[in-house]
Amino acid sequence: MQPTQLINPELRKASLAILASILAASLLLGSIPGALALPKDVEFTWTIAALGEGAWGGGALFDDGSAKGNLPIEFGHGFVVGILTPVSWSQSNGFVEICFEVKKIIRDPIGALVADCIPDIPITGIAIIVPDFGGMGPHIVRVTPA
Repeated sequence: MQPTQLINPELRKASLAILASILAASLLLGSIPGALALPKDVEFTWTIAALGEGAWGGGALFDDGSAKGNLPIEFGHGFVVGILTPVSWSQSNGFVEICFEVKKIIRDPIGALVADCIPDIPITGIAIIVPDFGGMGPHIVRVTPA
């Protein structure tokens, strides 16, 4: 007695051919680059926390100079609300600078949200106080080796 075949062999071959065609087209068009990209190594992680109103978040700093993370912000008692995204970082003499761009503005009637960088963060894992981050007042920032 033979096992019952649930899928017709000809249908299976046709399905595989279609899937191979879709994959080939995707590779040529670049629609799935993230799936095929080499993984990046995390060099450092970062966190930031406002001492009052401002930004709270964290993320990773990768070996290719790119940065990821999420930084929701709020100040002016909810008058300005948005999200900053880290886009790049650099290292020099045991210090890191992380640069951000405005990703999303939920509410900013006075145009206060601007891209900014935080320079001179020591790579120690110990939090430091940045007196004024992007006009939002003091924040605690920490960069830790991965």
